[in-house]
This record gives sequence, C-alpha cells and structure tokens, in this order.
Amino acid sequence: MIPVESHYLYSIRQQASFSWKSMVCELIDNAFGADADLVKVSWPGGKAFSIEDNGHGTSDLMKMLTLGAKRDRTSRDIGYYGVGAKLALIWLWGKSRITSVCGVGRYSVEIDWNDIAEGLAEYPSEDSIEVGSGYTCDEGTTIQCFAERNYPKFEDLFASISNTYTPGIEDGRSIIASVNNKPLKLKAREWPQTTEEIDDVVIAAGREVRVRMGIVAPGIKNTYRNGFAFERSFRVIKESLLGSGSFGASRIAARITLGHDWLLSTNKDDFADFQDELTDAIFERCQDLLKTADEQSVSYEDQQFNQALAAIVVQANRRESRPNKGGNVGSVEPASKGRKRTSAAVTTDEDGSVTEDGNQRRKRRGFDVVTYEDDSATFGKYDRDANKVCLNMSNEWLAEKHRERDDGVLTAVIYGILADSDSRREGEKTPLLRTQIEDDFCATWGANVERVCKARVKQS
Repeated sequence: MIPVESHYLYSIRQQASFSWKSMVCELIDNAFGADADLVKVSWPGGKAFSIEDNGHGTSDLMKMLTLGAKRDRTSRDIGYYGVGAKLALIWLWGKSRITSVCGVGRYSVEIDWNDIAEGLAEYPSEDSIEVGSGYTCDEGTTIQCFAERNYPKFEDLFASISNTYTPGIEDGRSIIASVNNKPLKLKAREWPQTTEEIDDVVIAAGREVRVRMGIVAPGIKNTYRNGFAFERSFRVIKESLLGSGSFGASRIAARITLGHDWLLSTNKDDFADFQDELTDAIFERCQDLLKTADEQSVSYEDQQFNQALAAIVVQANRRESRPNKGGNVGSVEPASKGRKRTSAAVTTDEDGSVTEDGNQRRKRRGFDVVTYEDDSATFGKYDRDANKVCLNMSNEWLAEKHRERDDGVLTAVIYGILADSDSRREGEKTPLLRTQIEDDFCATWGANVERVCKARVKQS
C-alpha cells in the first residue's frame, strides 16, 4: 500500500488551479504520450465522465497511480514529472475505474477517492489490480469516472481544447468529444488571413525556435487574440504576449514552436527555462512586424494615453510604497533584482521581487497598457509574462471611457484587473470577473467606480 494522508487528497480536490480544461488536457497528454492517435472524451450524463484512447496501454497501473512515477521518457518529454493524471483523477473525486489492454493482458483497478480519504478503503496496491489474459482486442486505456464535479460549459471547453491540441490535430491525431452520446470531432484552430507574415527559425539559448507571425487582415477575426501560441510537440503550452515588447498585438496571430529540448513546468502550462532568451529572440526578429500592426490598430494618441495610464498607476504605487519615517514597516517595494528590459515603453525588471508574505509582486518599474478585443464583455486581463494590462475594447462602457480619456476611471479599472490577477496568481484559476456574471457585474462595478472617482474629484 502507498500511504496517502487525507488532507493531501482533500487539498488536491480543492486545488483552484485545476479546472475541467486542465484535467481533461492532463489525460489527453497521457494518451498522446502513449502514442495514441485517437482519444474519445465523453460526458454521458449525470456527473459521469470517461476518456478512452488507442495507445499502447500499460501493464503497470500502479505507475498511473503513484505520484512521480512515469513511463520511461527523456527528461524533456511532455509528462516528465509523472503527476498530471493522478492529480486529475483526485480532482474529479468520486469513483474512478482504469482499464488498460497491453499485449494480450487486460489490467483494471477501481478507486473510491472519498473512501480512501475517510479511511474506509486503502490506496490501491498491486494486489488490488485485476489481471486477465488472452485478449486479442486493440490496445488502449479507458478511464471511467463517477465524479462529484458539475459539468462544464461545453462550448467554451471544446473550443479551448481544440486550440490547445491544434498542433496534434494538424499532425493527424483525433479528439472526439461526446455529450449525452452526441459525438463531435474537434477541429484545429484556423490560421487567419494575413496581410504580412513571418515564417522563420530563430535561435534562443542555442536552440532553434520556429516563429510564424502575421498581421491579421482588416475585417477578419483574429483567432489568436489571446496572445502568441507557444507550442511544443502535440500541444499549445501557453498563450502570452511574451516577446511583443511595448507593442499591442490585438491584430497579430503568432505560433511559436519549441523543440523537445525545452523543459516544461510541472503542469505543462509554461516553459521552465530561458524565458529571457526566448523573449529577446522573438522581439528581435518580429519587432518591425509588431510595430506595423500596432500602428495599424491603435492610433498614436491612443498609444500615448495608454502609456500615461500605466505611468499614473506606477507613480501611485511608488508613493504608497515609500517607507515610513520610523522604518520600512509596511513597505511593498524591496530592492529588485534581475535584468532590465528596455524594449518596453515603461522599463521593467524581469524578475520582480517578493514581499514578506511570499507573494510575487508586480515588476517594480511598471508595466505596459495595451488594448485588444475579444468576444466577452469583461474589462480585460493581465498578462504576467509580458507584464501588460490588456483593456478589452469590446466592453462598450470601457471603450467609451477610453475614447473620453477618463484616466481616473480607467486607472481604477486597471487596479481591478491587477487585483483579479493577483487573487488568482498562476495557473488556470477562475477569474473573479468570470463570464457567468460579466454583463451585470461589469456594468454595476463600472458605474460604482465612475461614481467614486467623480466624488473624489469634487472633494479635492
């Protein structure tokens, strides 16, 4: 038996950085890592969930259930850390049954996570695995879960999974998603029509990186509006404006393809090394294209106003972070370290500092403010990697305040976006301004912000 403390299982169950998307992606990663070219994910009803693949299967189910255990892989392969599938199943909670056919053997095990956490059952061991032989059916693995999670919003989930696995789908892999026994084959994200384009290989940290970047044609929807898609192997690792310098990228589509020699983070949603070198290489090769796109989408006056907004917030933070006469108690500005970036309109420190409570603080010398558009009515987002506050001009109220150059209201909105980001920290935690409440909440919150700002102006 592998001892697992109850509090550890409960902590994973409540882990806010996990979501339906991250959970499903962990299991799809495992399937593709086992050389599957077909994965079926299904929500048949109730709270049931299953995933089935035609990979090579495994005769060692304990590796699937042992944290840190993994198939023999190179140190740079996706799934290197051996934790994803276990965390995904614990997050789903309820009961899970894993069945795998490998060669002529069939191996199966059932886990009730609640019973294990309550001490009513032991963690699976070799003795609890059912073994059969003489099977001639195709190899593969099936995971069935009778979970305690409510079903997700499928339209958004499937779109996100399609985007994530665009490289794999283009390479011939298939993902079939089924809800209530209605199957849907997920399609790769389409590359938009562009007016100018770069398709080149750059060198970052001595490694080749393919960069495909283009300016989206006028009137064409930018399918890459969430940032540059950083890809490795069969999946997108993350979407970020990293490498865009001080320029906005609302009309830029970009795919950055990393080789197998790039080490990934534990959850495969970031790269773990040489971010500075990668940032510099992308910007050096693409800065002319980025500048052209920025000039086409945002007027010079808008650019100047966005820089002024960032400066207002930065100056306010500096004033409030000055130490008291009696010492530096309460200061939020310890000495920073790390290389300074000079490509941005507002110079930043790359590494930032850490406050006494251990929270990663925003880069000391500021950030950039850029505008973009997406299909939601949310105020925007903070891109931590690129150090940019992105204001969503699809929000009509926000766009109006931007046209009116209402810096008091907009700086309050920026504080809200930064607070939202800080509250979620890293990973894929649900935004406070989530889509379920975006319309009513944004309108009410915006009106209150405007009222408070006007009241303060009158008092002064």
